[in-house]
Amino acid sequence: MIGNYTLYIRRSLSLFLLLIPGLNGKAQQLAFPGAEGFGKNTTGGRGGTVIKVTNLNDSGDGSLRKAIEATGTRTIVFEVSGNIKLTKKLQIKNGNVTIAGQTAPGDGICIQDYEMNIAADNVIIRYMRFRLGDKYDDQSDALWGRDHQNIIIDHCSMSWSIDETSSFYNNKNFTMQWCILAESLNDSGHDKGIHGYGAIWGGTNATFHHNLLACHLSRSPRFNGGPRAGIEASGFGADLLNYSNNVVYNWGDNSSYGGENGHYDMVNNYYKAGPGTASSKRSRLLEVYFDNSLAAPGYGQFYIAGNYIDGSTTVTANNWAGVSYKTGATEAQVKVNTAFTNDGITLQTAQDAYASVLANAGAIYPKRDAVDTRIMNEVETGTVTVNGSLTGRPGLIDSQTDVGGWPVLNSTAAPADTDNDGMPDDWEISHGLNPNDAADRNTINVDGYTMLEVYLNAIGPNNTILPLNLVSFTAAVNNGLQDAVTLKWITAAERNTQRFTVERSADGKEFTSIGQIQAQNTAGTNHYQFTDSHPVAGTAYYRLKITDTDGSFIYGKVIEANVKNKALLLVYPNPVNGQLTINYPIAGKNAIVKIRTVNGSVQRVQPLAAGTHQTSIDVSALAAGTYILQVYTGTEKQTIQFIKQQIN
Repeated sequence: MIGNYTLYIRRSLSLFLLLIPGLNGKAQQLAFPGAEGFGKNTTGGRGGTVIKVTNLNDSGDGSLRKAIEATGTRTIVFEVSGNIKLTKKLQIKNGNVTIAGQTAPGDGICIQDYEMNIAADNVIIRYMRFRLGDKYDDQSDALWGRDHQNIIIDHCSMSWSIDETSSFYNNKNFTMQWCILAESLNDSGHDKGIHGYGAIWGGTNATFHHNLLACHLSRSPRFNGGPRAGIEASGFGADLLNYSNNVVYNWGDNSSYGGENGHYDMVNNYYKAGPGTASSKRSRLLEVYFDNSLAAPGYGQFYIAGNYIDGSTTVTANNWAGVSYKTGATEAQVKVNTAFTNDGITLQTAQDAYASVLANAGAIYPKRDAVDTRIMNEVETGTVTVNGSLTGRPGLIDSQTDVGGWPVLNSTAAPADTDNDGMPDDWEISHGLNPNDAADRNTINVDGYTMLEVYLNAIGPNNTILPLNLVSFTAAVNNGLQDAVTLKWITAAERNTQRFTVERSADGKEFTSIGQIQAQNTAGTNHYQFTDSHPVAGTAYYRLKITDTDGSFIYGKVIEANVKNKALLLVYPNPVNGQLTINYPIAGKNAIVKIRTVNGSVQRVQPLAAGTHQTSIDVSALAAGTYILQVYTGTEKQTIQFIKQQIN
């Protein structure tokens, strides 16, 4: 359970169309709603072609590799979910590309076994997982890149690296936001020995905000800096970097350090030592390094404010008390009192950022996988699940096998897309587009996005801050003849909150409303409860839509309830003369009810509205006798007999 997190409001996108297709030249268009920092204006594949990934092969037609190696402006979408097992490094050499991981039908995409490297300009990557592993001893990062510009990485999850987990430096106009970097492999055969390192971060006009670095021995992160011995010089100059609203957990021997000859803002980050953190390093915020071999002054300069060190009121009150120095640098030399950057991110307090990162970071659409779920629970509870199998360090694993390896990511059927423009037919029709015209994907709406982008941006959360803390949201199954699910949630500090809408899904993607509760709208702690008397069979997914008094709204995290008893098909009265009432499991798409005679002759077929669990049918015109009633919910079939009585 994730406690006390600040939720985010989803921006409603205008869906009116301009008459003229093509790009409208709107200046400084965001990469997507919610894009922030110096990379926020990256255009990626906007206005280009669509390439579909249709299989999990390493190469060949329909593979991710073939889509990445293509040229031209392009958006890559997925018609499959699962683990892509690479047989060699995957490198983006041709830029002007958007990789939309949120389009994968099912549990999402994970890249494993070899690294992915960004070696091009103008790249957007969203909702992807990169989990390297030690299967082939590829001494690399899970995802990394340097010496390029206009890049934004959003809502991605990286882990199980042999070098750093995800290093990005010597870039320009770069953002990494809402990502999880966890569990670099500590003793996994790296040539330098123990090497469980998080990241090297740097760049000129680079932003790293609302990310989690968890369970790394060191480099959480290392600030790259400027010119120094043995380090490749950047063509973009020394670091000018904003590092704000990040969460660092269970670092081993060092947390953040480095920064020689760079310029940094370290603002409102949250540091929480864990079981694997050395006792002498539990209150360390930063270690400043010094190297003047290639450039003066040799040390970096830092604006440090508002950082929270869990367990240390001293360092929280005075951040500079948590800074140490390599020989050659002092506080007087490195401390500045004015921020270097102004990249316009929505800055939270460190405590609110901690809660927000726990709730929203990583590849969260349609839901977190087992790895991210475990990591977030460890961060919240201040625990770890395992010790390294070789080193024995708590939470600092030595192989992905220490924690069970790659989870299975299941795939579902992709929605119909007749013209292969990346937008489902149903969505196009509902938004006034032609499902037989691929060109309309590049029609621009009044917000400046192509209609393809409007569709992509509607998948997953697009967020700005709403003043509400959701302390908890839980689901409990009440076993009985037909299970019911009781949902409970606790809020605090409600301000201008109007109502809560409970939404349910059978697949974690398509949600329908099943009820509303008015908000108490008080500053104290508020308790709510809602019972779903007709849950879906199997796994049911729930979320809260929280609406403010001005009409703006957010979606909370998705929770699950495992309903073991199958919802029963019931009819009454039975026998019947006129109206027959039917209770059935929750209907999905294309659900129907069919009535036939015992000889198989179909008498009636009636569609069932998605999300419903009850309907009535007038059977007065049927002849007296026994009938078979069958309900197909879209995922399962159930049958029952009823008797039609003779009308006197």
